[in-house]
Amino acid sequence: MFSSEEMIASGDPAFPEVAVDTLIADPPAISNALGAPTLAAAMSSGVVLASEEATLRKVSTGDTIMLAGGGSVKVTAVLDAHILGGHEMAAGPAIVQRGRAAVANYLLVADQRQ
Repeated sequence: MFSSEEMIASGDPAFPEVAVDTLIADPPAISNALGAPTLAAAMSSGVVLASEEATLRKVSTGDTIMLAGGGSVKVTAVLDAHILGGHEMAAGPAIVQRGRAAVANYLLVADQRQ
């Protein structure tokens, strides 16, 4: 699982690119961990946007978003941000290639202190 800031085209000439906080993870694994069975298919075939991000970008399921530097990707689902762990966008590594922006690696560990 990785967190990255992916750049998407904004459509506003004053701000041509916008950084979007993106969860990049193995779709079946993250779907199982989050208890969201439909997430795996959506992350495997496009990007999942948090509802706030979709509203801001004026897109919905089935639309495409333009990536900065060219290319586009289909929006396959729009979900509440809490399902995406607070991220604005989520995708599998085959959809969003790691390494376009700074990547933060992390591991969640339960606090066992009483």
